Order: sequence, then C-alpha cells, then structure tokens
Amino acid sequence: MAVRVAHARKLGNFSVLVSHVLVPPSISAILQSPGNRVQAFLGPGHVCTVMGTSEYQPLARHYGCPSW
Repeated sequence: MAVRVAHARKLGNFSVLVSHVLVPPSISAILQSPGNRVQAFLGPGHVCTVMGTSEYQPLARHYGCPSW
C-alpha cells in the first residue's frame, strides 16, 4: 500500500529495497564447490517455521549432507 500511495502522490524521494533470498540454491552451490568441506548445515529457523523443511530434504539426500 505504501508503494501505491507513493506512486499516486508522485513522491520522488521514496524507494523500496526488496531482498528476497532463496537458501536452497545457495546451499547447493556451496556443496558443488570443488573445495567444499561442509559436513552439515544449520538451517534458517525463521524460514523453516514458515515454509517447513521440505525444501532441504532433497538436498540432504542428494549430497549426503544433513541440515538441521
């Protein structure tokens, strides 16, 4: 709503920083790294509370690296 109001008022000094990030692709990139020595991941609890842990289970199976 703030974006709509700012647009309607033609505010020139209004900006929004959107920084949504997906963790599973980052974990996958780390685990694919040739020098990888990671043995486990401590998952983001605040994300898992909302989304659950289903996105991390395939990574754990595929790479043999547990995530809690």
